Amino acid sequence: MGLDNIVRCLLGIGDEASSTARRDSWGGLPSGLASEMIANQQFNRSIDIGFQLAWVDRAWFQDWPMSSKSTQTVGGQPQELFEEATGVGLVDFAAVAMNLYVQARRNIHFPPKFFETLGLPKSAIAHFLEATSLTVAELRTRMDQESFESQGSLYAFDTVRRFPLVRLSTGAVLVLRVNFVVERALSEVTYFDVRQHLAAVDKRDGTRRENAFIGCTNNVLEFETGATLKRVFSKGKGWVLTELQLQKKFGSKTKTPSVCDFAIRRGNTWLLIEVTDRSVPRQVIFGRAAATALDAELDRVLTDRKASQLSSTIDLLQNESATNGRSASQLAFIPLVLTAPGGLGWNAAVHRRVRERLSEDGRFSDAFSSSVALITLKDLRILENLADRGWDVIKLLRAWREQAPGDALDHYILNSGIPLGAPEWEKRRAGQVIDKFIVRMRG
Repeated sequence: MGLDNIVRCLLGIGDEASSTARRDSWGGLPSGLASEMIANQQFNRSIDIGFQLAWVDRAWFQDWPMSSKSTQTVGGQPQELFEEATGVGLVDFAAVAMNLYVQARRNIHFPPKFFETLGLPKSAIAHFLEATSLTVAELRTRMDQESFESQGSLYAFDTVRRFPLVRLSTGAVLVLRVNFVVERALSEVTYFDVRQHLAAVDKRDGTRRENAFIGCTNNVLEFETGATLKRVFSKGKGWVLTELQLQKKFGSKTKTPSVCDFAIRRGNTWLLIEVTDRSVPRQVIFGRAAATALDAELDRVLTDRKASQLSSTIDLLQNESATNGRSASQLAFIPLVLTAPGGLGWNAAVHRRVRERLSEDGRFSDAFSSSVALITLKDLRILENLADRGWDVIKLLRAWREQAPGDALDHYILNSGIPLGAPEWEKRRAGQVIDKFIVRMRG
């Protein structure tokens, strides 16, 4: 039946509920059910290994983007900071995880001799096992504590996400969840190894390196968003404007306007993108967030400042069009917020609550409230692949917002009979990262 259709059925049931029940609803669902649905969506998000390998290459194996403002304070490039924090090279650390990921598709039990055959430094293997595994007793203690803190949530998986391996009494290692092994070494989870180290350094030396690191890692997402948009839209009849360019275009020496991060024009349509690196907080991940907490998270991600920046950009573009003697009504806008990999997902309940929140606010038009949505960098890469194959992605996005506004973008594309795929450069980059691992293992 599919998640999107299930959610629509639940929303239909919610519409038939009494007015008393609706007072405790969120996005057309009882708030408890809405909270659990969002948690379930987070828990079951799949990992694309090609995308993840390309991401780790940009986030870890390359230097910070030139636009990063805290590179001096943070005290090093990504790989250097990982080695400072752990004492081992990130390539070696990630290579162990990649080997387990490949092998665990056939076998989840690994004897000690397996790690001896990898051809990687013993120190790197020892650190990997220390950082990613627990004994059965240690795992039970941590999971019991997490269950208590989450009030028995079925989605309390932080322990397993951080420690996806179990060390058995025989010395062998058991893989609990193979995707978590990859996430532990090739995703934002790895950031916490460095953050924990830098926080201790800051406490000891009075520095601010952890905050600088957070700023630099956040900038990577915005940089990659801009790079992807330029690859998609800089060809042919279209152009990409950055936040700085928009501020120069509409601002003055005394006033800096509120604008979004990127604006892309194709014909009479403007695609507007605002980027947020915010990850979903624990109470939402655990499915224990009340309606007020869900609203607070939605405000932080979309319906407060982000919506204001997108709406302000629309007003500026419409005013410019009217000033130039063109009818502003001829312009169409697709306002989107691009979230981090661990950010809030998009579904029918979130869409409905967004419309309600923006309507309650009173500053936003019905057209804006209906069209604004959340996407991910992975979604943008899917669009890049389609653009490379001749698809009009602006037309596709407009159809999505008009025909199935509550569906996640990748669900809409797939349900439309369009295959999901990655751009060719991403596949090549993933292969280059694997080659990097192989070279290390050959010594």
